[in-house]
Amino acid sequence: MQILDRGVPVARLVGPAQTSISAAHEDAWIARMTKSGLVRAGRGDAGWLLEEPPIEVANAALSTALGQDREES
Repeated sequence: MQILDRGVPVARLVGPAQTSISAAHEDAWIARMTKSGLVRAGRGDAGWLLEEPPIEVANAALSTALGQDREES
């Protein structure tokens, strides 16, 4: 999907890349981004923002989890 500003493409939204980076590599990347000021670390649990708890998807296909969630609504 492209983001346009008065008809001129200024950004493109793409899905996440399928990579297999290690947790240590990811932690180091987050530390660098935080140190540079591009991101700010969270301060605790933000679960109170949700009206309902998130659905559990451990060891389940996303389509299965979505189907179960829709049946419960």
